[in-house]
Amino acid sequence: MKKENVKKLSEFSLLSLLTTIFSFNFVSALTGREITLKTSELITETLNSTIFLSTESLSKYLLGFLLWIIIFSIVKKLELFKSERFGTLLPTIVSLIIVILSFIYLPDNFVQAIVLQYGAMGAAILTIIPFIILLYFSLSVSKGLLLPRIIWIFYVVYYFALFAYKIVSNFEEKILISENIPYAAAILAGVFVFIFLKDLRKWLFKGQLSDQLTSAKQDVAVRAAGRDIERDEAKSRGITGK
Repeated sequence: MKKENVKKLSEFSLLSLLTTIFSFNFVSALTGREITLKTSELITETLNSTIFLSTESLSKYLLGFLLWIIIFSIVKKLELFKSERFGTLLPTIVSLIIVILSFIYLPDNFVQAIVLQYGAMGAAILTIIPFIILLYFSLSVSKGLLLPRIIWIFYVVYYFALFAYKIVSNFEEKILISENIPYAAAILAGVFVFIFLKDLRKWLFKGQLSDQLTSAKQDVAVRAAGRDIERDEAKSRGITGK
């Protein structure tokens, strides 16, 4: 019983640490009224965006979702939030609250400055990292196919919009076309995963099964070798069994 209490306390401490890290600016001496106003401003800004699918809006949605995936993957494994009755509802809500808190004080042009003002190297990083996180979520965290496929549709739409924006801006500013290559690669990679997601899961399952079989065979061989050693030792001492 004491071990369970210690485990729950440690999990609660970890969750508190995550909340503090992702909402550091938010926690700094805000009154209840300021919290309410900031939250309403965030919701209003999202709903009243002049271009709902602008590159800046899409970038915020993608960044928020990537943050949610990371937090959800951690919270889901905590015993504190495991429930047969509610399933993954509690981890989903807790992760969403942490993401909202972390976005309340995000500067307006923060995401746009990161995404649109980097060169080819920055563009490559900003496409590879989301791809890895979403691929991990699609193959290892989410059990169904509907949600991952919706995610990859959004992924492709996002990078297509970003690619189109960069094409226009690069043409006007006469910037090298190489800066657009990472975005085009991201689009192709997203389409590939969307089409072959089921096959990728089968391949991953076969790989995991093969590793488990190999590990099991090694365990059997080790136990067999241990029995042989014990038998030889017994014989050397003049102990014989039936």
